[in-house]
Amino acid sequence: MEQLMKVFSETIQFIDEITEVENIKFQAALKNNIAKVDDCMKQEQVLLLKLRGLDKKRDTAQKALGYENLTFKQIIEKAPESDKEKLTEIFNSIEKKLKLYKESFSNAQNAIELNLHRIDKKLESLNAADKFNKTYKEDGEVIMAKRSFTSRRV
Repeated sequence: MEQLMKVFSETIQFIDEITEVENIKFQAALKNNIAKVDDCMKQEQVLLLKLRGLDKKRDTAQKALGYENLTFKQIIEKAPESDKEKLTEIFNSIEKKLKLYKESFSNAQNAIELNLHRIDKKLESLNAADKFNKTYKEDGEVIMAKRSFTSRRV
């Protein structure tokens, strides 16, 4: 049981780490700091590998206790009375920290999507502005027409 509780404690630390990365990514997205957002995404990839390792350790610890394929709540129900209180504390802590992580993730994702939407709108307006100033050669090459002061309205 100690091994399983240790894995759950490591999971809490992991959630804290990834939540911090999400918060940094959110702040970077608000400041349009693309390099920092990219750095955060690389850190997330490393953390996801760490999560896979934690998941394997948890599976191994659960199998050793005969709790294979059980949810956390089911483990608490089947655990000895002496461990139930500690497991409940850990469960509540993980649940609370996961909620914070989900909020941080959502904030970062929304900020990035908003920036992408702004970029799309700017590109659309730039393309619309240049639409009438382009001509094309036979091979498809674009030639920008010289701007004149004459009105194109008839």
